[in-house]
Amino acid sequence: MSLRHLNIAPRAFLGFAFIAVLVVILGVFAVSRMTQIRQSSVDMSATQLPSVTSLGNITENVLRMRILSFRVLVNREPAALQEAETRIGVLTDKVKAAQAHYVQLPMGEQEAVMYKTFSVTLDNYLKAQADMLVLSKQGKVDEMRALINSRIKDGTDQMGEQLNKLIALNAADAKTADAAAGQSYEGAITGVVAVSVVAALLTVLLAWLLTRSIVTPLRKAVEVAETIAAGNLSKTFADDGKDEPARLLSALSSMQANAPDHPAYRRLSHAAGFGGRRAECGDRGGLPRPAATEQ
Repeated sequence: MSLRHLNIAPRAFLGFAFIAVLVVILGVFAVSRMTQIRQSSVDMSATQLPSVTSLGNITENVLRMRILSFRVLVNREPAALQEAETRIGVLTDKVKAAQAHYVQLPMGEQEAVMYKTFSVTLDNYLKAQADMLVLSKQGKVDEMRALINSRIKDGTDQMGEQLNKLIALNAADAKTADAAAGQSYEGAITGVVAVSVVAALLTVLLAWLLTRSIVTPLRKAVEVAETIAAGNLSKTFADDGKDEPARLLSALSSMQANAPDHPAYRRLSHAAGFGGRRAECGDRGGLPRPAATEQ
């Protein structure tokens, strides 16, 4: 469909509406790219970093519990034993709180399997700590020493290895999320620039087409008007548009076609012809005079 089949007002409206659509498309594309970058940041801040923090808290408190178990073994004074028992209880609560927070975070399949193994080891370790306190209250120092050097030591070593693997896994996931954010950023920059260039080119093309569809027929209408004003009524004009300039051309063509039949045009033509004959006679030596009346 030609632009000339639309009036100027709806043609201009559609042109500016198309430009507005291009702007909206550019905005939506930019927002979608920023959403991807934001999602990568959310994954890091809401999953990987809290997971590493919780695992670090568990590691720290488990190591403190092991140190306290040696203190219980070495320092058998009642006040020191009471303080150590209280601190072990507090550390146990902190370990369980960190574990509960970690469980609530999203996990991958591999991480879930590793955590299940770690959870069993942690439960056994906490049970060994409780058994150690029972032996301490009963005064069974030798059995307590054997328990510390076996179950508690082995549990600490196993948990250290398992916690390191879990931390490494979450660190790798964080690195992957960071790389994804970087790729999303680079893709966003490239995409926004590309869409902006395309939108600018389409806008320039649309402006050129719109201006051309208005200026070209108007220029043609001016030529027709100048031709008619010069007295040339033999030249014909045609236009296939349906807009205002096309109707103007049609009106000028009709005026050109109907001008010879108009009375005013006839009088003007007659006067022009008479004036031409008078000028011709003047060039020959004078105007013709009417004959003398017989008396």
